[in-house]
Amino acid sequence: MEKISISDELLQNVDVCRLVEAYNDQKLKDCIIGENKDRRLYRNNSYYSDITDVGILLKNAIYPLFHAGYYEVVDKTREIIKELIKSNDPVEFFQVYNIIVSEELSKIMGDDIPVSLIDKGDVIRLVSRNAEMKSKLMDYNGSLAQGWSLWERINMMINEYDIFQSEGGI
Repeated sequence: MEKISISDELLQNVDVCRLVEAYNDQKLKDCIIGENKDRRLYRNNSYYSDITDVGILLKNAIYPLFHAGYYEVVDKTREIIKELIKSNDPVEFFQVYNIIVSEELSKIMGDDIPVSLIDKGDVIRLVSRNAEMKSKLMDYNGSLAQGWSLWERINMMINEYDIFQSEGGI
């Protein structure tokens, strides 16, 4: 993997810089998940403070890089998402749901989505693993839970967004 350097205009964006640094250090997955605070993309008002805010990741880093022609970052992100779908780590698995929901919410809001990171096959593979991941998602008791299991949070997402309904849900 070749390291990339970014334009001066993109250097002004701290989220782009953090993502490109993670990409160049071959730590892009760490940035997408964000459990390591040094790699996390978030704001003070982000819903989750212990993982990357996927809305920030997409709108402030991935999409600007795509617009600027840095397609290799998008391609690598897609590869990582496919790995996360296969992951047995509940936080990694949960973060894929967050990515899908963020993309769907952006579509509903009429935002410019220059590229999708998830395809229908990814959604099918993710949803088909729910039963396998159920106990890990129910047993997770980290700070993300905030009174709900990750299993319950995923169920809320599935019930709220049609993209999951067409794939059978849980």
